[in-house]
Amino acid sequence: MCTRIENFSSELFYMIFDYLCNEDISFAFSGLNLRLNRIVSKMNKPHFSFTKYSPTKFHNFWINYMPLIKHKVVALEFLGRQIDLKDILFTGFNCLTSLVLEDINCRQAEYVITENLSKLKRLSIRGLFADYYQNKNVMIASLLQLIFHHLSNLQDLIILPADNEKLVYDEQTILSTKNRLKTLTIHLHYINNLFSILQYLPYIEHVNFTFSSYYRMSVFQTMYLIPTLTILNIHSVMNPCFDLVKYLFKCCPNLREFTNNGIQMTACN
Repeated sequence: MCTRIENFSSELFYMIFDYLCNEDISFAFSGLNLRLNRIVSKMNKPHFSFTKYSPTKFHNFWINYMPLIKHKVVALEFLGRQIDLKDILFTGFNCLTSLVLEDINCRQAEYVITENLSKLKRLSIRGLFADYYQNKNVMIASLLQLIFHHLSNLQDLIILPADNEKLVYDEQTILSTKNRLKTLTIHLHYINNLFSILQYLPYIEHVNFTFSSYYRMSVFQTMYLIPTLTILNIHSVMNPCFDLVKYLFKCCPNLREFTNNGIQMTACN
């Protein structure tokens, strides 16, 4: 029930690298020791995934045991179709930095976000689906507004649709720029929706993006400057056209890495 340390070996490698490459050995060693202590201090932080819990088992654990340890919990994961998220209060989770919501609709997500989560650093919404079965287009503008308003300290955001759902962003929506989002992973139906969103992310550095359609190609008629973006990964059943690639590098003058369906390209001056 505690966080694993899969990244420990790579972290240790970089620490040793810093140690050997630094001319000031005593300073380098003190830095190595400090970083090791930080990793060790995080090893025993509990995280919980309730995606395989039955409603009864979850309710029993949440009521009887979670109040005793919630002040130490750093990550939580829920399955919205099995648990009524309206019964969950997040007050007292002072160390919570990561929240994963799987298989939920927009209304559930909006309810959870309006809770006391202002200190959250990472939000993952996997399997976002429409409120009504007949509606296959999931409008995420209001959801993004809530995220940036209530989670202004958020640095990592993942929003993915459920099967056969289409995430659509209303380009007329104005989002708050008072956010600190650095990494965004998102699937959108229309490719031009991405740039409409990125213009409101003043600290964005890394984007993982998938899209379904080239429809509404007005994307090339409006130039959005996104100077902070350095890494962009695009995956789609369709290859981005040449005009789109040119547009990407014009919008992102500091782009260092561009990956198209797993094929990496390094930007050169």
